[in-house]
Amino acid sequence: MPAISAFDELNDHGHLGPECLFLINRLISEEVRRLPVLSPLAAQQVLEDILGDFLVYRLKGGIANCLALATDENSVGRLPRKSIRNWLIDKARKTAVGSLRCSLELCWAASDVFETVPAGEEGAGR
Repeated sequence: MPAISAFDELNDHGHLGPECLFLINRLISEEVRRLPVLSPLAAQQVLEDILGDFLVYRLKGGIANCLALATDENSVGRLPRKSIRNWLIDKARKTAVGSLRCSLELCWAASDVFETVPAGEEGAGR
């Protein structure tokens, strides 16, 4: 039996199969590493819990989005990656460190002592 891609799996079956779950799990593992507040939690068991939460809370709309918008294997990876990244950022904001960071950013924005990096420069908006 020839190997099937996540894109083919979605198009042929119209639902998640093993290849799509493998892809989502890989994307979550990669994106968790980008968020230092979540990285220490990145043990295998915790990643499985994060995957389970994502499947419960974000999967339905995400799969419909992939089916509607994906045109090739690369887009099947890009579309859920953005959703995963945004969802993980929301999770990070709910941690103690994330909450502190949000509070500090509000204080910095309200103060004349701090400046925002102009658009077009590295770190723009910070």
